[in-house]
Amino acid sequence: MSFKKFIRYVVLIVISTLLTLTILFWLTIGSLVFMAKAVGKGADEEASKPVSEHTYLELYLDYPVHERTGSPFNNFNPQTLRLEPSPTFGQLLDMIREAEKDPQIDGIVLRSNMPQTGWAQTVELRRALEHFKKSGKSIFAYLDEITPKNYILASVSDKIYFNNVGMADWKGLSMQLLFFKDFLDKLHIDVQVIRHGKYKSAVEPFMQNKMSEANRLQNKMLLTDLWTEMLRDAHAGRGLDTAGLNKAAARLRLCTPADLMRYKMVDTVFPVHALKQHIKDEDETTADIHFIDERKYFQKTKAKKLLNPLSKKLPQIAVLTAEGEIVPGEGKPDQIGETSLIKTIRKLRRSDKVKAVVLRIDSPGGSATASENIWNELKLLAAEKPLIISMGNVAASGGYYIAMAGEYIFAEPTTITGSIGVFGLVPNIRGLAENIGIHVDTVKTHPHADMGVFRPLDTLEKEYYQEMVEHAYGKFLLRVAENRGMDPARVDSLAQGRLWSGEDAFANALVDTLGGLREAIQLAEKKAKEKNPALKEKTFRIKFYPAPENPFAMLFGLDAETRLWWKTLRDLKKGKIFSGEWADEYNRLFLQEKIWMRMEYTPVIR
Repeated sequence: MSFKKFIRYVVLIVISTLLTLTILFWLTIGSLVFMAKAVGKGADEEASKPVSEHTYLELYLDYPVHERTGSPFNNFNPQTLRLEPSPTFGQLLDMIREAEKDPQIDGIVLRSNMPQTGWAQTVELRRALEHFKKSGKSIFAYLDEITPKNYILASVSDKIYFNNVGMADWKGLSMQLLFFKDFLDKLHIDVQVIRHGKYKSAVEPFMQNKMSEANRLQNKMLLTDLWTEMLRDAHAGRGLDTAGLNKAAARLRLCTPADLMRYKMVDTVFPVHALKQHIKDEDETTADIHFIDERKYFQKTKAKKLLNPLSKKLPQIAVLTAEGEIVPGEGKPDQIGETSLIKTIRKLRRSDKVKAVVLRIDSPGGSATASENIWNELKLLAAEKPLIISMGNVAASGGYYIAMAGEYIFAEPTTITGSIGVFGLVPNIRGLAENIGIHVDTVKTHPHADMGVFRPLDTLEKEYYQEMVEHAYGKFLLRVAENRGMDPARVDSLAQGRLWSGEDAFANALVDTLGGLREAIQLAEKKAKEKNPALKEKTFRIKFYPAPENPFAMLFGLDAETRLWWKTLRDLKKGKIFSGEWADEYNRLFLQEKIWMRMEYTPVIR
């Protein structure tokens, strides 16, 4: 082949490649534009439809109710080519307040058989429903199942209707934990534990096969507090005999619709098709009534706010959500990434629009170092602007640590908080490695340079880790003592890794008062006006942070989760077999992070 022909072929290949890439690029853009138009059209059509007269808002709560907005593509329905967004908890509260003022909404119908709200969210949601009821509008509940959690909400209703083939799940509350000691022994893995706090039971699953008595005690007290709150609400809402409800749970007496009628837990039993007529009869109306579920109504109320140009000019109360495990770096969408959260905190501190901040915490804690770094950044913010803390379902260990930067702390009676304690885990997998034919040989400059997972810790090394744990625990006590105005010895007596319900935390001065997100925002507004007298007559815009990831960044792989997967692929290409998301968790737990401020588990209460 002559040189000219070779050049011609090269030029043709380059040109054809560029043309192919250009066509693919414009096809991709065209597809995105088509999808965006289809999605926007669907959302606009739904949002633009007016709410009919005599409409009742249905609350199903059959989706995870998060504190922060996630990816919009999580809400995309490919069958309808529409976004079907679910409200966050803050948006859910706003929506109920909007329905209270909406002349087209006559009332609310609770259809939540298995609400996906946490226990603290459920209690605050009940207060929002009570406020709605005071406006003179009706609340009805129609349920197929009754559980302790959904009864917290249902008991606020004017009438509770029940499906004629429904069932009750009324047996009390329980919590089951998994223990791995025997399993790890069979694998020849020895997890070496260093901790401070007899209640710091995060390490128990690796050490033993059942709960310690201290852990059993704190878990039993938590369950008792949650159950007591439910009974209190049932009595307040319907005047029910709490002793009778306890006996019914102990003897499994509540099962069928007839049982529920006998205990006066429901008012009437009928099939769902008769619901509309029962509501019309109860509200004494002959008008045709309509129903709208919370997702559709959310789209309408959200569109109304977006179309209000004045709201963007108002001074802001920022609600900063910290949801998930606290980890170093950016973290994933369901984590509190130290780097990303600190960026947002700095943004709020430097913004002239933001006049006060509410930190909404729903976290079991995590990395001790990341918790300290976040606390430091929050203290800088608190030095310039009011910082109010609102605890959600869980604000424990590292979650409680970062709360110590605020000037006032709200918790719900059913919030799980405390867990002021520290631990470290160092697995010894030498037995496992040798058992499957892997052998480790070491060369080192100093006696302890190879301290890690391929041999047991010696006495000096255990003392070294214990010193780190004690240092972190001492720092934790200091942070709490300063914020709560307590003697460190008093804090220590309440600490030791112990979990507290919000109600008990309030009784022990670990939080300032019982209340939720709405109350925290109201206090933030008051503090902002005190600090800025010129704002005395102003109304505020409530804005939630951090904002969701840019949808186009997600599409082109620039969001945090996609970046993690690209890293995994690069690692595999380099021959790093121990890669992937699970390995990331393993490395963080056992190798990268030595000291943890974390709850032992995220409680699953049934």
